[in-house]
Amino acid sequence: AERIDVRVYGPCRAREIVGSAISAKRSKTVLLKKLIGQVAHAELTADLIEGDTVTLEHTRAAVVRGNRVVLGTGCEVGRVKYRDELRVAGKAIVMERVQLS
Repeated sequence: AERIDVRVYGPCRAREIVGSAISAKRSKTVLLKKLIGQVAHAELTADLIEGDTVTLEHTRAAVVRGNRVVLGTGCEVGRVKYRDELRVAGKAIVMERVQLS
């Protein structure tokens, strides 16, 4: 796909997500669920996420590949392969970072 915009409302699983621009964020309704006492485990899990521009929050992935990669709050990634830019939030976890030439 050209553009993929994922809003996570609960547990979500995909083997591969490939597109030009990829964004994955937790839905704001998850915060409401937490406030009223419901368990709200909303997270995207994928083996591979690949795109030119990748922006993720609350995502677990084995491999993330892109030219520009932004990993926000709640991300846990095994390996990030990036070409131009990698930004990682303070609470995101990245096991291995590889800059491609």
